Amino acid sequence: MIALKRTHSRSAVLAVLVLAASLPFHASAQGPLCDFGTKITELKALQSSGTNEVVAELNVRKDLLKISIGCLKKETKYSDSELQKIESDREDIKAFAEWIHRQIQENVSYYNYKETQIDSLGLKGAKDFAKELANRKEQVNTVLDNLVVSLTDWMSNENLFKTGEKRFADIKKTLSAFNLPHDHEILLLEKEAMGIFNEGKVKHQETWKDLSNREVEASRAEAKESLELLAEAYEVFLKISEVSKKTLPL
Repeated sequence: MIALKRTHSRSAVLAVLVLAASLPFHASAQGPLCDFGTKITELKALQSSGTNEVVAELNVRKDLLKISIGCLKKETKYSDSELQKIESDREDIKAFAEWIHRQIQENVSYYNYKETQIDSLGLKGAKDFAKELANRKEQVNTVLDNLVVSLTDWMSNENLFKTGEKRFADIKKTLSAFNLPHDHEILLLEKEAMGIFNEGKVKHQETWKDLSNREVEASRAEAKESLELLAEAYEVFLKISEVSKKTLPL
């Protein structure tokens, strides 16, 4: 039998700890519970014991990897469950959501395959495996989750703009009944509000363009701007309401 040799122990445990630190430990809006129990403590104890308990250390490390993969699969499936809540009649949005779903399914298949390799790992393999999982989480899980969150937020903002459009149309219809002169304060405020609102709508559509091109950071910045413009437009319409109460027979 070939004796197992203990090598690069500090870097090996560091790789596992980095992965563990990146996984969700507590149930939250971001994903499901991930609990490593006492395994990390056991690994630290073995690393600092000064004894050559290679087999015990390897077994603990394998347990950590199995827990990690389980967490990553749960995290991926959680993203998919959030994705399934999105409803839209638009074909481009449905196609984009379906693309994300396929990427998520491929990610789950990847983890299922990797899980079958754990029992055959040695010490160096376990260390490399932990690094690979940490990289996969950052480069795939996090990216897919950000896409789901951003798409969910965009759909919520879409509803806000639709509601705003309806309310502003109702206000315009109400004001038209009074035959106000074109330079009346209320109509000037209405024009100002609609200009701001339309600017926000344009920014909202630019948000979708960037999101559909998977430019998440750009889309988030534009989403923030679009909502700020929407809020600004509502502020002007509140002024319209105040002025209307004073000058119109409502």
